[in-house]
Amino acid sequence: MLRYTSYIKRMPRIRILTKEVILNAAFEIVCIDGFSMLTARNVAKKIGASVRPIYEAYTNMDELKQDVVSKVKEELDSIIYSYKKTGRPYFDIGLGQIYTAYTKPALFHAYYHEGMLGQNLDNLSPDNYVMQTIRQELGNINMSEQMMMDVVINAWIYVFGLASFVALGAVAYDEEKFLQRFTDIWNHLVKVVEHYKD
Repeated sequence: MLRYTSYIKRMPRIRILTKEVILNAAFEIVCIDGFSMLTARNVAKKIGASVRPIYEAYTNMDELKQDVVSKVKEELDSIIYSYKKTGRPYFDIGLGQIYTAYTKPALFHAYYHEGMLGQNLDNLSPDNYVMQTIRQELGNINMSEQMMMDVVINAWIYVFGLASFVALGAVAYDEEKFLQRFTDIWNHLVKVVEHYKD
């Protein structure tokens, strides 16, 4: 009886390989090494199993990759939109984007440089929350939606480009300088809007 009890205690715990466990393992791989290392074999190694549970949970690796892309975006957005520095939402979002690129370069690269390969330019434009934020800061201005979008996309491309340089380590992280640049861009944006307002 003692032998049997001892044997039971030594038995390894069975790990349930749910879809969530597989997704989290894939996410961890992307966080460190990017999408280039997201393979069924690497995920299997991460969870300590064969590739079989992966293909039982997911039809193929593309399906898993899409779930990882969504999870990466949630993670990036949570950092970007919670970043508070100036009290002005548009400035804070821009600074948050660069801060995220600085603190999570692999994740930033994975989403924007690998996860969005082949996308058109419109996909780099800010989401509705950013657009609403900009509208609030500019006030009620008689300007068409398309004109507003064109002006904002140009400013956003600048922010994205700067964040990309930071993620690559090509530009040193200097928040005060970034804030000054954003101020210059914002002043230019206001002038453009005022021009169309007259």
